[in-house]
Amino acid sequence: MVGKNKFLLFTTILLVFSFLFSINFVSASHIVNFSSGSLSMTVNEDVTNFFNITINNSDLGPAANITEVNITLWGNFNFNLNTNDTDAKSVFSNTSTVLNWRNNTYVINGSARKYFWFNATATTPGTYNITITTVNGTAVYRNNLSITVNDTIASTITLIDPADSTSATTTAYNFTFNVTDQSTISNCSLIFDGSVINVLTGINNTGGTMGMYNSSLSVAAHTWSVNCTDSFNNQANSSSRTLTISAPAATTTPTSGGGGVAPEWTSTKVLSYTEFSSGVIKELKTRERVKVEVGSASHYIGVKELTEMSVKIEVSSTPQTATLNVGEEKKFDVNGDGSYDVIVGLRSIIINEASLYIKSIDEKIIKEIAPPVEATTTPETTTAQPTETLAETSGTSWGLWIIVIVIAIAIIIVVIILVINQRKKNFYVVYKRRK
Repeated sequence: MVGKNKFLLFTTILLVFSFLFSINFVSASHIVNFSSGSLSMTVNEDVTNFFNITINNSDLGPAANITEVNITLWGNFNFNLNTNDTDAKSVFSNTSTVLNWRNNTYVINGSARKYFWFNATATTPGTYNITITTVNGTAVYRNNLSITVNDTIASTITLIDPADSTSATTTAYNFTFNVTDQSTISNCSLIFDGSVINVLTGINNTGGTMGMYNSSLSVAAHTWSVNCTDSFNNQANSSSRTLTISAPAATTTPTSGGGGVAPEWTSTKVLSYTEFSSGVIKELKTRERVKVEVGSASHYIGVKELTEMSVKIEVSSTPQTATLNVGEEKKFDVNGDGSYDVIVGLRSIIINEASLYIKSIDEKIIKEIAPPVEATTTPETTTAQPTETLAETSGTSWGLWIIVIVIAIAIIIVVIILVINQRKKNFYVVYKRRK
């Protein structure tokens, strides 16, 4: 009886090991990497790159033959036609994102390693996955390989203010510009007369206006430009502009032919048509103003209040007031025709004098309408993930479930037999004692 129990136990262990072996056989993976042996690769953007991928089939038997290989490209990769090849005998086809090698008999025969290569161009910096899908008679496998695309294009810089060839008595300016780049911008520098006098970080790389402020600039002719460096160490230089700062002119108080200066204003300066249409910078103290012509009507822009960092201005005929900080601008409709007629910006404040930028514009006022609320979805992003293998159940994987069911039934039968034998043994002992 003891020998019979040992036999049953041995049979159970053998069945379990057979089950584990069959699981290992069915789940044997296909080993995928670049021909260098690495799971990742680094390339430059906008350059045609050569990609060579090796697939090692570790499965055995006819059902293990790989009959299809798919390579799915992500992250703005452009496949270059007629540059693919492989040493496997198969039919090649492709879409804009999927390369496919197929052969009903085999693409990779049994346990072997084959190479698949192609040329492609990546257009956007970042890190992306490409997915390699292999199919055999047992299952479908997916592996990811990581590609990092370096940025090789420098930033595009556009200077905004002060305008080229500006000449004024202002000795403080906020030098403004915008910059665009596909990558993060590390820093931008203000180059003044050939030397770096400001460095700015935290740059908006999508074209937002940035500024670097300087006060107490010397009375002289100057040149200035902006230099930016992105996170891939690409450097860009803007165009160069000139700025001439002259000594302040004596303030005059002209009188108007129609009755003199209005009581609340101590001075009125008249802008010419050329100055107003092209834009001009005027230095105004508190209670000083300028006169402009919009259409056939006269209007005024004056300084009501002045602090170290802001100015309160009044734009009339119909009075409109606004408070501007250094570097800010505001548009005004002075005649109520539904269009902006003038833009006023505060460039600097030096010794109780505001440097105002004034320009004629004709810009239709667009009333903002709140857009309808729509459900938003989070866009799918492609990030590098560790290589993983997914086995998807195919028709032949029913054999795995049959093996599991058979082993489970065998284990249950063995347990029942052991219990019955133990009870028979106990009954025999009791019966013998009574006898």
